[in-house]
Amino acid sequence: MTTLQMAKIFDNSDNDDEEKIDPERKRMEMVRMIQKTFYQSPSSVQSVNDTNAEKTNDDDDDDDMEQQQQQQQDNIHSKLDPSTGAMHNLPLWRVNWVETPGRANCLNVHELQYTHMFETILSNPQPWYFGHLYTPGGSKGIQKGTCDLKSWRDKVRIDDDDDDDGEREEDDKEEEDESKVIGTLLRITDFRRLEDGRLMILVHGLERFVVDTIKQDVPYATADVQILPDIDITSSFLLPPKHKKDENTIRQKEQEWKQARRNAIFHSFYYHEYENKRMELPLPAD
Repeated sequence: MTTLQMAKIFDNSDNDDEEKIDPERKRMEMVRMIQKTFYQSPSSVQSVNDTNAEKTNDDDDDDDMEQQQQQQQDNIHSKLDPSTGAMHNLPLWRVNWVETPGRANCLNVHELQYTHMFETILSNPQPWYFGHLYTPGGSKGIQKGTCDLKSWRDKVRIDDDDDDDGEREEDDKEEEDESKVIGTLLRITDFRRLEDGRLMILVHGLERFVVDTIKQDVPYATADVQILPDIDITSSFLLPPKHKKDENTIRQKEQEWKQARRNAIFHSFYYHEYENKRMELPLPAD
């Protein structure tokens, strides 16, 4: 941001020849400039670092800086790991309504933690992924501490303990108030920044996932998740059985299912571009 740009925004001159800018509009212009600096993409930061590195010619510092930059980008840019079918550091949008794969929706983002989350996502290269997780009570439930984020391991452990205690009726009611561990992977296809600071985002539901490892809770939740492909697609990648059932073939079958699941996920992601028509919001661009 240059001094001239700042001067134009905060210029209080009463010159009749100059356009009078509404105070709210002036404030939002300032906010947008700050956002551009705060959310600048890792590639932009890397370009600046490369320029500075040419001046210093310090190879050790360059390597450390490059590693830090790569780690920062990996931490905020979630993408599919084809070898496992997992997505690491997936941002989670935890709200009190359900989203399903195959559905397109227009989201009105106005809560501070989620405008921060989506601005962080949009500062990275496409594709822009995030996870939708049904949470009873939404943000209010999260703030009250009644809807703590759990992984599937936490859920299995709790269910096992409840079965041992024999208190299923009470637990069924409590389960209705818990944050779910299975959600929907969404991809942002278009967005608009509105004058009042809100974000209007067009999304498509792509896949189901299960929360595997929780990475952070604040300012918004992120987690490592495992994609859950449809069983019919996974089955189509299985080889016909060749052996009788014994301990060795059971282990082999498990490996075959894991490989089939990886192939099914890769196959599904490959056809996302063809199955989901890319649409745009019917609003003027920024």
